[in-house]
Amino acid sequence: MKIPFLMCLTLFSLGSSLQTEVHKLHIIVTGAKESGKTVYVAVFRPEDSFPKEEGAWKHGQFVSGAGEEVLDMELSYGDYAIAVYLDENGNGKLDKNVIGYPREQFGFSNNFRPKTGAPRFKNCRFVFSETNATVTIRLSK
Repeated sequence: MKIPFLMCLTLFSLGSSLQTEVHKLHIIVTGAKESGKTVYVAVFRPEDSFPKEEGAWKHGQFVSGAGEEVLDMELSYGDYAIAVYLDENGNGKLDKNVIGYPREQFGFSNNFRPKTGAPRFKNCRFVFSETNATVTIRLSK
């Protein structure tokens, strides 16, 4: 009776350690029109409230430069979507116009450009894996 319980406990421990194994995802952001400004990065899983920044699973940030910038994030392999924006006025939030369209540069994984309304997770979804460990996002307005 003790042996099966110990085996189950060992298998449970092994399974949970495999699920938490993390790897570096390289997020490359290009197209910043201003340097010296903060770029905010939000990473979402399928169950998160994409693309709402407060609903993101993980956050990161860096200061924009001339050219492309790379932010490495530690994540488990799986499905994700990313939203980024350049905080042009330094107020720590993405400013929008009256109809809700961003006034500051922004971008999404897959370089998805919404035509009307916010994008859905499926539009920006990518699979982070050993063979797909880099995502490039171009900022636009």
